[in-house]
Amino acid sequence: MNYIGIVWALIFAPVLSAQNYDFSDVDHALEGAFHGNVIVLIEQDHKPIYRFQSGAVNEDYGVFIRSASKWVAAATVLRLAEQGYFSLGDSVGHYLPKFTAAGKGHFTIRQAFSMSSGLSESKSYITLQEDLTLKEIADEIVEGVTFGFEPGTKIAYEQNGIHTVAHIVELVTGKEWRTVVKELVLDKCGITEMAYLPGANPGPAHGLFTTANEFMKFIRMVANNGVHDGRRVLSQASIDEMFTNQTNNAPVYNSFMPPNHPDYAYGADTLRYAFGAWIFAESPVTKKVEEICGLGGLTTYPWIDRKRHLVGITLSEFVDPSDEKIAKQLQVMRLVREAIDSVTHLDVKPEPHSNK
Repeated sequence: MNYIGIVWALIFAPVLSAQNYDFSDVDHALEGAFHGNVIVLIEQDHKPIYRFQSGAVNEDYGVFIRSASKWVAAATVLRLAEQGYFSLGDSVGHYLPKFTAAGKGHFTIRQAFSMSSGLSESKSYITLQEDLTLKEIADEIVEGVTFGFEPGTKIAYEQNGIHTVAHIVELVTGKEWRTVVKELVLDKCGITEMAYLPGANPGPAHGLFTTANEFMKFIRMVANNGVHDGRRVLSQASIDEMFTNQTNNAPVYNSFMPPNHPDYAYGADTLRYAFGAWIFAESPVTKKVEEICGLGGLTTYPWIDRKRHLVGITLSEFVDPSDEKIAKQLQVMRLVREAIDSVTHLDVKPEPHSNK
């Protein structure tokens, strides 16, 4: 057991439990995964219950979280909607006449954050160019990106819509994107070590750099219905948007999530989108979204499971183009669900588990 593991055990040793969750299958799944460089943290009801650490990556190791940045962008836009800067149902053309003139202004802010804007075709690489401002990116999108389908009718994973809305944010607030995010979300969550790419393009949908410990502050706030340390960051209505299936039964036009994966909850045939997050579990009976997850460039996976009162993060360092990491995270989440569900008496809190 390393130093961090010893401290972890000492802090939580007083927690008594008649029975523990058996996370041995989770341990086995993670051994050697993510190039042997990964930290996994899981909490239940505000108490740590699982920790796995391998290699150089630990709670305070910084990485680019890639598309998991969409969670923070979504929270920022939701907060601005609360403050009356715009409505989620507003069309982008209302704020960007160039889009209307080009016949591309009819998708909404909500659709941009639910992967149903329709902007899924050519030149999606524009949003990754660090030397372009958000205005310049929006101009490139309106000139060169075509619709793959009518907005709201299908699901297609892309970043064009989110970056277009980020430009709108700068217009309506008169502030730079980084400043808005810091003032409305990061500062309110006590997050001090989270920053965007340093170039002209902050990368609202992909550009955040942070640690597991810092990101967990944000995840806890969302799981706590928008409240951090007794202070409200997001309204309950905004949190509900993040746990609402925004795409209903729309067919998938383009997605990197595999169809009919055996680790999907409730035997789902595909994964759909909420507001800035993937839906990982939606009850077919109640239709309630029970679990959401962010996927960040195959390096970072934050998730919240409302049914089991869980929050968690998987954070690793290496980026590769394979589907192996996605499959591994899906397996880990399934095994965690099974370990929790196998314990029938959940009124007794288990002791925290650590592989080190």
